[in-house]
Parts: sequence; structure tokens; C-alpha cells
Amino acid sequence: MFLRIGIALSLGVACGQSFEVASIRLHQGPVSMIGTTISGTRVTMTAYTVSNLITAAYGLEDYQVAGATGWIGSDRYDIAARPAGETTPSRDQAHQMLQPLLAERFQLKFHRETKEMPVYALVKGKSGPKLKENTAADPSMMRMSSKGRDTQMTFTGSPIEQLVRQLSHVPGMDRPVLDQTGLTGKYDFQLNLTAEPGGDPATGASGESIFTAIEEQLGLKLESRKAPIGMVVIDHVERPSEN
Repeated sequence: MFLRIGIALSLGVACGQSFEVASIRLHQGPVSMIGTTISGTRVTMTAYTVSNLITAAYGLEDYQVAGATGWIGSDRYDIAARPAGETTPSRDQAHQMLQPLLAERFQLKFHRETKEMPVYALVKGKSGPKLKENTAADPSMMRMSSKGRDTQMTFTGSPIEQLVRQLSHVPGMDRPVLDQTGLTGKYDFQLNLTAEPGGDPATGASGESIFTAIEEQLGLKLESRKAPIGMVVIDHVERPSEN
């Protein structure tokens, strides 16, 4: 995990990628969507907090950013930007271009630390994974639908890390989830979760619902462990001037 941060931090500088022009404005009104859209060379990022921008720019999870308190985690910004040239950037490329923008327009300064913290390790269950391998070249896809207390996640051609990202954001999950399955392929599978009355999909009333579902439906298991996690610690950041 710490190595991943090191790669991300150096990648944007080495590639020299940055936006040629970028307009930053404070988001007005209610938040109906948060995300990045790309049309031709135009990149639009809607309702991002500075904390969101940092995680997107450096490929981090929320729990890997320390010091994102106050306005850093509450004020939301809309960014309209365009890189040099006429090539349409990928989403990953657009997010990497946030690195120099954060340094120049938000005066972001940070350092890295490694912190040992409680995690859930996703491992193979005793009976082995119940996943269907998908060898198609199509992009991976995840669909989520909810009805009442039931939540269904459908993964198509997905690496295990995509499941891990979703598990880390299940309401009530109280610690990061790390992939320690050793599975490197892409898979088709479905995960159905039911929240107990007054509870949530992660713990339910018994505190076992998601653990049981993962083991019975996917042949995987969540184990409580401690692990060193690479962190970005914010030292300084400023509100940008709008333009």
C-alpha cells in the first residue's frame, strides 16, 4: 500500500501531465452528483471536496488521507479543465493532472507516513472462491441496486480490488478492507446484503451479516487483522481563488 502511494506521487511529476487551463468554482446548490465526466478534451469534476481531489489525484482511499478536517472535507468545488493537445484523456490521466493543480491552486503540501491500523483482510474461504472467471477483454462493470433492506451488487469482469473498494464503503464498515486473496483474474459474481431492522448492511443487528454473506456467497472471508497503511498527511492547504 505504501509503495502504491510512492508510485502515484512520482507518476504525475515524471509524466509532466497537467491541465493547460482550469476553472475552479465553489459548488452552488444541493449536491445531486459527485464525479468526473470527460467529453473530448473537456474534463468536468463536480462537487469534489479537497479531500476527494486528493484521493482521486493520488489513487488513495479516504482513510489514507489524514488532516482532512473542517472545510477541507466539507467545501465542494466544480472544476472545468482542459489539457494541452487534442487527445481525450482517460479518467486516470485526468485525475493525475490534479496533482500539479492541487499544488499550484490549493497550495497543497503534505508528507507521507506509514501507520499500523485495524483492517479486514479479504482472504480465500475454507472451501475456496465461488467466482466465475471472465476472460473477455471488455471493461469491468459493477451495478448496485437496493430495495428496502436488500442491497445487490453485481460484478462483471471485475478484479477483486473492485469488490474491496465497495466493501470499504459499505455503510457501517468500521475499518479498511485489504485484498489478500492472491486472486489476480477478472470475475463475474453477485453479492446480496440485507440490513437488519434499524441496522446497516455491514453489521446488521448480529454484527455478522456481511461476513456470513461473503463466505457463503463468494467463498471468501473477512479476517480482523492489523496492517501497515501508507498515509498522506496534509501539512498545508488553502482555499483557491475562483476563476
